[in-house]
Amino acid sequence: MAHYLKFKNKSTKDFYLTMGKGVSFVSPSKDLEFEKIRGQDGAIAIGDGTLNNIKRDFPFKIEPPASKNVGMVATEMSNWLKEDNLWHELEFSDDPLHVYKAIYVDEYNIEHITGFYGKVVLSFEMKPYKFLKTGLTESVLGTTITNLTNRPSRPKFIIKGTGNMTLKIGPSTWEFKNVDGGIVIDTLLNVVTSLTGGVSAWDKIATYPLPIIPPGTHTVTKTGTITEIKIIPRWEVIV
Repeated sequence: MAHYLKFKNKSTKDFYLTMGKGVSFVSPSKDLEFEKIRGQDGAIAIGDGTLNNIKRDFPFKIEPPASKNVGMVATEMSNWLKEDNLWHELEFSDDPLHVYKAIYVDEYNIEHITGFYGKVVLSFEMKPYKFLKTGLTESVLGTTITNLTNRPSRPKFIIKGTGNMTLKIGPSTWEFKNVDGGIVIDTLLNVVTSLTGGVSAWDKIATYPLPIIPPGTHTVTKTGTITEIKIIPRWEVIV
């Protein structure tokens, strides 16, 4: 079975693209430089060690139906891929357990073989991490939670309650003050809003930077008048 991509709610199959061989799997580099110190063997590492984005290339063959030619498909692809400059979820059928974060910023050149046949390589800029699909579903937060990966999780919480409240997951603590009905905290995007999502609620936050969920199993405790907590944990691994 030929593999495919899903990006911005569309599939490469929608554009008559069949993935070819030679998909590159590049691992992310760390933000480090090495400097030689006079009088010392070797070199020292300078930098914060964070991971850089990667670029991944996907080769495709274009085989449109008789009612379309390659030029028509190219126009449709441009309007799909270059609609905006935002990060979107990308799914790769050869990696069915994970979801990537990607942006399409590159130009592409279609090798026009005939009017009804062509080749193209689509290149995506991708975050250095990907998410387990099992961690992208919203659920009610219980009394314990387990992060099975070796990466910290940057979750999204939907919390209903009023007044001053505290949520503690293992060593991480989220503190809130003067909450009126509820609050939404997105640790990954660093966004805090009202329960409806329409109004910023950073004035309700007493803990910054927003904490994470470390690897391992952790006890969940809460104080104050919290009536319900829902979570999208976003378990992540390195690409």
